[in-house]
Amino acid sequence: MRSVVENLCRGLGIGEFAQAETVEQALEVLARKSIDLVVTDWHMEPTDGLTFVKYLRNDPDRPNPCVPIIMLTGHGDRERVCEARGAGVNMFMAKPISAKAMYERLVWMINHPLPYIRTNNYFGPDRRRKDVGPPAGIRQRRAEDIDMMGNTGRYGGRSLANLSRRRLSECARGART
Repeated sequence: MRSVVENLCRGLGIGEFAQAETVEQALEVLARKSIDLVVTDWHMEPTDGLTFVKYLRNDPDRPNPCVPIIMLTGHGDRERVCEARGAGVNMFMAKPISAKAMYERLVWMINHPLPYIRTNNYFGPDRRRKDVGPPAGIRQRRAEDIDMMGNTGRYGGRSLANLSRRRLSECARGART
């Protein structure tokens, strides 16, 4: 699966690419390199991808807890999507994945950047896609309850520089033919 994802990303114009077989290897890469995007699989051993995402988002020693994360899984049920979003993933993709689906997720992340939110039990991108107010029976959050990290069109102060809109548009036209 790693080679499929790498080939898709390279075809979409992502320049430098680093692979890791385990969470431990991925953490070593993240400590050494400036990473613009993480694509991880839910099913990894010995540590699963969900634990990896929680660690990336919540460990104070991580260099970029705001790195965009796409979670891949063979199980696309609602429960898994909610669990992944609750861990702090930006996008969720059920396998098998296609170049078109990867492109659409990347374009959405670039064109609709989400602010990052820190609460007592969550850090990650704002999980709300629409402003529909608080759930029934829940009081509305107040500014003092959350710390919003900004909505600047950038992730963690760093842009998705390797993913220019022009390059993604070119790839989309090529993928449609």
